Amino acid sequence: MHSQTNRVHWSLKVALVVTFALHLWTARLPFFMDDFAYVETARHLSVSTIPDLFTTGNLDQSASGVWWTPGGMLPFFRPVAILSFAVDWQIWGLNAFGYHLTNVLLHALCTWLVYRLGRRLMNDAPTAAVAALVFAIHPVHNEAVVWMSGRFDLLVCVAGTSSILAYMRWRDRGNVRWALATVVLYVASLGCKETGIVVPAFWFLLATMWRRDDRNRSIVGEWMIGVAFGAIGMGYLALRFALFGGLGSLPPPYGVDLSSMSGFVELFRNLGQYLLDFVLMIQADAVIMTGFWTRHPLLMIGGVVVAIAIVAMAARARFSATVFRLGLGWTAIFTAPTLPAMPGERNVYLASVGVALLIGPAMVRCLSNRSMRKIAVMIVAWAVVMSVGEHHLLLRTNGSARQVYRDLTEHLPNPPENARIYVVNQNPFVAIGFSTGVRILYDRDDITAMALTVAPDAQADTQDHAIRVGPSSIRVEREGGPLFSGFFERLLLFGGQPVDLPEAAMQNGLNVSFYWDSFEEADAVTFHLPAPIDDVTIHLFRWDNTEVQSLFDALWGANFPRLVPLTFPSSFPSSSSGAD
Repeated sequence: MHSQTNRVHWSLKVALVVTFALHLWTARLPFFMDDFAYVETARHLSVSTIPDLFTTGNLDQSASGVWWTPGGMLPFFRPVAILSFAVDWQIWGLNAFGYHLTNVLLHALCTWLVYRLGRRLMNDAPTAAVAALVFAIHPVHNEAVVWMSGRFDLLVCVAGTSSILAYMRWRDRGNVRWALATVVLYVASLGCKETGIVVPAFWFLLATMWRRDDRNRSIVGEWMIGVAFGAIGMGYLALRFALFGGLGSLPPPYGVDLSSMSGFVELFRNLGQYLLDFVLMIQADAVIMTGFWTRHPLLMIGGVVVAIAIVAMAARARFSATVFRLGLGWTAIFTAPTLPAMPGERNVYLASVGVALLIGPAMVRCLSNRSMRKIAVMIVAWAVVMSVGEHHLLLRTNGSARQVYRDLTEHLPNPPENARIYVVNQNPFVAIGFSTGVRILYDRDDITAMALTVAPDAQADTQDHAIRVGPSSIRVEREGGPLFSGFFERLLLFGGQPVDLPEAAMQNGLNVSFYWDSFEEADAVTFHLPAPIDDVTIHLFRWDNTEVQSLFDALWGANFPRLVPLTFPSSFPSSSSGAD
């Protein structure tokens, strides 16, 4: 027994060391996209405003950083997670290192919880430690850990998994405190992310499969937990209806439109992406992979067939094992609520606990068989390669975004009071959060910053040309494709139509003129700025990505594209369509 305890002790240590070795480098990354919105919220949070976190939505569309996003509240109710950012703010301020370190520590905590869950379900500590190691290195976790805004998924995993572990402890000991902890942790999971709503579904699966009457088990207590789960879940849904006028679903491409058959097709495509992610460890990145699979549907279908075949073979071999059924059930239950949302690997961080429970025993079986050890080594190597590859991708995208802010402060070290900063052909990885990012960067709330147009991607597939057409007006024309054709451009429309754009512009202090009825026709738009272009408060820039001619340049190029001042001739042409 002592020997096994030592083996477990070192196996778990290996899992935790690998967790830190694989992810700790990310602590040097800057804030990125949505991060700025949450830092801004934490920056202005006070003791007197904390109660408001629990009675309002936690994010509005003003944080988008582009002019065309309509105003309104996003259906995010995540007060517990927002409080974690507030704690980081009190400790670290604007030092992004601390926020990323918190994410790495949370991932280590989740790894330990997977070990505790596996040990309870398998009654085999070494196998549970291997499952924890699988969880630690699986590439599906990179986005949740590396991106500060992925913390919602880390925290819902901590709270949801802890709730299930507390229920198991109650069954073992019959102590009412563990029953109470089960319910309280469920409430906490709902305050971390919406995915927590399905925690009772796994509780029900577990209670159904463990039908035997334990000495410490109380049928009345089981019913009371179930009633508490139901009442809390209904109360949570009622709160969302009160806050958002419904459940709070997001329009495409944030969410799937289930009013048409194409929406259901998209559901199956999302499921296919997550199968590839879980089984073959090919990331379902919302920005890159979604477009790639759309262009190569047969390749995706082939990959999904292979993934299903692997799952089927594993089920045939191990379906009689209770832990296999529970692992499969966990994966299915916590993947289901993510399918109607925009695919992103952070969304299935909690679901991947079940994947670790499935792969862990299989890895032990491979390691115990000399002829199959190479397979285990290949799986681990593939996972590490995929993780390192995506880490590089995140490093490039974060670095590209950081360069924009560096260039901005270089060209504009001390903006005048009430400065207005506008960017043409903005870096797509800065489009979200640019407004709040600039305010945080200068620690000034009087500055307005936004993108007038956003590059469809990091490559120079199209070019946005700015022409001055009046004392305070510029016309932006796109060569090589329509405006609003890129992923982030469509994302930040929130389902809006061209008729909604003038109102959205006025909310951001702009007036716009355009002469097209659909986004497919959108090739130019004229902006009427709130002050003359020569005014000291107006600062125009352009993101110059003309040297990025291929995806290779974007991912491996030595130099990032630069943000440069936008200049015009001293005289400008008259234009009936764009003159003031």
